[in-house]
Amino acid sequence: MKNNVVLADRTVRMGLGALLLASPLLELHTYPFSLLGLVLIATAAVGYCPLYSVFSALRPQRATPTKLQLVTKGSHENLRAQPRTN
Repeated sequence: MKNNVVLADRTVRMGLGALLLASPLLELHTYPFSLLGLVLIATAAVGYCPLYSVFSALRPQRATPTKLQLVTKGSHENLRAQPRTN
């Protein structure tokens, strides 16, 4: 697995996950939110988010730039000697 969560995102996930896990201490009955807090802390600790990889696979890929090739002096002279025929 390649890390796909940057440091700022990991920090926010860790803080938000800690807040969601602390919600039962405030006597709020938020079981789904506590589970979400665990998931956020786990993805922050590992540095990998499966949803990010799914969405990046759906995004159109950039075209790879073509490499420029150097023209040698000999091939350049051959091009000048032979006129174009269209």
